[in-house]
Amino acid sequence: MKSKIYIQFPIKAISKDNEKIRNRQGFVFTTQKYKKFEQQVKFYAMAQYKGEVLSGDIEVNITFHFTSKVHCDLFNLPKSVCDALEGICYKNDKQIKRGTVEIKIDKELDTDCFEVEIKDLLTSNQRR
Repeated sequence: MKSKIYIQFPIKAISKDNEKIRNRQGFVFTTQKYKKFEQQVKFYAMAQYKGEVLSGDIEVNITFHFTSKVHCDLFNLPKSVCDALEGICYKNDKQIKRGTVEIKIDKELDTDCFEVEIKDLLTSNQRR
């Protein structure tokens, strides 16, 4: 079993919270834009990770790279990414017991992007 998964996503991250809409009856649903983003995350994850789905406690570290200072709130960004990786890298995002989220501004980039590192805590702790 792999103890570390590293995936790069050459797409702009969006926030699930920013993509929620209420209809006239008050029901909340996500936009087509968010659904497309989630499909893209799943596509890149499946293309880069061919291992088994992790079932134990995990650590997730996400770095978002933006070309300008205009971006979503730091604490809204990881939810959409973690939801999209369910079933591909790990069974459920409730397995995430530790992690970091970082935003880097790099005006030299052509486009916004992000990278995700996932560690199996059991395997990582056994090595110590």
